[in-house]
Amino acid sequence: MDILAAGQLDFDNDLLAQLDVVVASIHQGFSQNEAETTKRLIAAAENPFVHMLGHLTGRLLLEREPYKVNQNAVIDACAATGTWIELNANPLRFDLDWRLWHHAKEKGVKCVINLRRPPARSRPISAFRAGIAPQRMA
Repeated sequence: MDILAAGQLDFDNDLLAQLDVVVASIHQGFSQNEAETTKRLIAAAENPFVHMLGHLTGRLLLEREPYKVNQNAVIDACAATGTWIELNANPLRFDLDWRLWHHAKEKGVKCVINLRRPPARSRPISAFRAGIAPQRMA
């Protein structure tokens, strides 16, 4: 699901209620300021039909800088709502930053290690192992 600029999702709750798992991520509108982006992600976490927030900062290593977001505030909102956070093991993402995993763990936020779309010509299991390795430090 795409999290739109004001924090609503691109499908209505009637449809979301029928789905087993809903992963919400920002896929457009990366130029918002930190307060707007943080509010946008928190609104998605507060949606009762959202199970997980995906690629929390939107970064693509060596391609796109992360958007501005108060990740600690989003983690706190996920703790309050029971929303999971994706730990994207794709080598182009490695998002959520491993330095924030302790905070998520302390808050009781469930984190899901996910590969999403592995890079072309890669060995997905290698990328998955690379995603797990820093998590073990948490």
